[in-house]
Amino acid sequence: MLEIKKQIKCNITGRPIERITKIDTHELAWAAGFFDGEGCSYCILHETWNPIIRIEIGQMHDAVLKRFKKAVLGLGNITRRQSNNAYQLKFSNFEHAQVVMALLWKYLSPVKKQQYRHAVEQFHKNWKGNIQSGWSYKRNLTTPSPALSNAVNGEMEVERNMTGG
Repeated sequence: MLEIKKQIKCNITGRPIERITKIDTHELAWAAGFFDGEGCSYCILHETWNPIIRIEIGQMHDAVLKRFKKAVLGLGNITRRQSNNAYQLKFSNFEHAQVVMALLWKYLSPVKKQQYRHAVEQFHKNWKGNIQSGWSYKRNLTTPSPALSNAVNGEMEVERNMTGG
């Protein structure tokens, strides 16, 4: 079991409150193995839009996807395809993808680590910034969010630089 500590602000008093989320490391190991066999990560590129990092897993039944979603802090969306009635669990938000991969990283196979590194490299290489305001993504996109790395109570080792191996 590992704990993620997060400070939030009380809506009434304005004082900080510590919130602790417990994560079952056995479920993370299971989720990583499941992702190794059934999941994929990639970058969607478009001529005029910014790239999108996507992590997804498809299954004919949603029960196993619900278990996976629970293991990764409830992130992601489960949808059902019209074409073949298969269920998909998708993570299309960059920060959510980073959190999921940071949680699973320790247990993932080298093949899935490389697949994600490639997606992040494509994302970084093709980032156009906020097209309307000129804002650009400044954070090093090949490392997990510093907030996530700092939040984990020292019990889970997240590789600081996913491109380094």
